[in-house]
Amino acid sequence: MIQTNKRQQIKAWTFYDWANSAYSLIITSAIFPAYYTQIVDQVEIFGYLF
Repeated sequence: MIQTNKRQQIKAWTFYDWANSAYSLIITSAIFPAYYTQIVDQVEIFGYLF
């Protein structure tokens, strides 16, 4: 019983880590560039519009 419970915990943490890594990858590679591009298009520094 203890061994099975431990295996389930390891499997659960493995899937959690995998899903968390995929989420971070999608956010940093797809969402942030689009967001920052939109923000940078509207930023004016020292009189220059970037």
